[in-house]
Amino acid sequence: MTIPVSTGRELAPRSPARIFISHSHEDDPFCHEMVRALRGAGADVWYNERNLDLGQLMTAIEVEVRARPIFIVILSPMALRSGRVYAECSWASAYQRHDTNRIFLPVLAQPVDHGALWMFLQDFLPRESLSIQHYPPAEAIHRTLRALALAPVNPASVPQPPQPPEAASVPGSLVEWDEHDESTKGLLARGVAAETQGRHDEAMEFFQRAADLDPDSAQAWFHLGHAYQQAQRLNEALDAFDHALTLDPKYAMAWASKGNSLVSAGEYAAALEACDHALILDPNSAFAWNTKGVALAALQRYIEALAAYEAALAREPKSADYWRNKGLVLAKLDRHAEALAAFDYAIALSPSFAPAWTSKANALFRLQRYDESLIACDRALALDPTQLFAWNRKASVLAKLQRYAETIEACDHALALDPTYVAAWSNKGGALAMLQRYGDALAACQHALTLDATYVPAWTNAAMVLRAMGREDDARDAEARAKAVES
Repeated sequence: MTIPVSTGRELAPRSPARIFISHSHEDDPFCHEMVRALRGAGADVWYNERNLDLGQLMTAIEVEVRARPIFIVILSPMALRSGRVYAECSWASAYQRHDTNRIFLPVLAQPVDHGALWMFLQDFLPRESLSIQHYPPAEAIHRTLRALALAPVNPASVPQPPQPPEAASVPGSLVEWDEHDESTKGLLARGVAAETQGRHDEAMEFFQRAADLDPDSAQAWFHLGHAYQQAQRLNEALDAFDHALTLDPKYAMAWASKGNSLVSAGEYAAALEACDHALILDPNSAFAWNTKGVALAALQRYIEALAAYEAALAREPKSADYWRNKGLVLAKLDRHAEALAAFDYAIALSPSFAPAWTSKANALFRLQRYDESLIACDRALALDPTQLFAWNRKASVLAKLQRYAETIEACDHALALDPTYVAAWSNKGGALAMLQRYGDALAACQHALTLDATYVPAWTNAAMVLRAMGREDDARDAEARAKAVES
């Protein structure tokens, strides 16, 4: 075990010291000892107790890093490979550049190759500030307390400090809050606590009250914007983010979140501009890189989108969502085997991530591995029966397997969810035709074309049905319409 790496300057005491600890799940025992020692010395410590990934708790993590002037990162070989730890360090370093009174203190929980350590820390600390020595855990923790001007204690004997009677915490939440605190800070903490528990309307109310109480708080406007984004109130979200950025033009996360809202609103060029602002301020923002990738993919700039997703994954390699997005753009590039590998990685990280199973089913379909695709469809639908595309992809697979009655059932499931789903109407028409139910088949194809006269597969299926009905001239006309749309 090793000593905290010195920053090369005197560390001023805080009363009470407000500390954020970044760590990898593999270093939980060392982290828990450190937390007990710091709390026993009177410090207010926040750490990711449940080891949720950045995507699951981005808002709470960012607000805590920003609010706590002392940042301790517990380093080990696993921590050096953690995208979340890297992202947390990036935030802490960015805030320290704007406030030199903040403290960035690395602590080695396990021996680490010096070269690997420097490669990790070079973005956050000057090389000349690093001084590494090896100590057992108790002494390393003791020296950390002393470096922070806190009374050194024996971590093994430190009890958890009792929680004041007026404080409360949401079960399973990482955010402690005081239900009677009506300050801006208190309202924000209560809002984040509600948000992490899925109580989005309640969270929005707290954030609105915080913004009303302190209209000059960029943080309050940022969180209000995030709450509006969650509620798909995109115009209000964009107004709130713009307000935050007027107050703090260097608020990188607000730029990235504005980009995300612009993507949802279909304003992809503006989203790219917002993401680029975020990345100038914080080049290590995985969230901004991913959002940029989504915007680029929507603009069919697939090679650039792939590069953006790679950048996001370099910083947050355990995000199932980012791996799925990478797979989606690989599929657009017809690189289906690579896409399948990306979807499998997403599923390994999050086995219950239904959209990743749906995307895997699609990749397998493109690779003509129909039996496996059907299994993936069924897995996606077992996890989430509302996966519209999964029902339609299942219909396509069943049609390839010549199971036409089941194809129609899958289409009907999709259409029960969305009666305007053109692809499902077209697939249903094709399956009905294979069962020689030509009247019903033509009606289904015509309904699809009523919804979207540019949908080529519906014209193709209609031509097949019309030819089977002996209506050759009409069939040729349908084929001509299909070719005209394609050109």
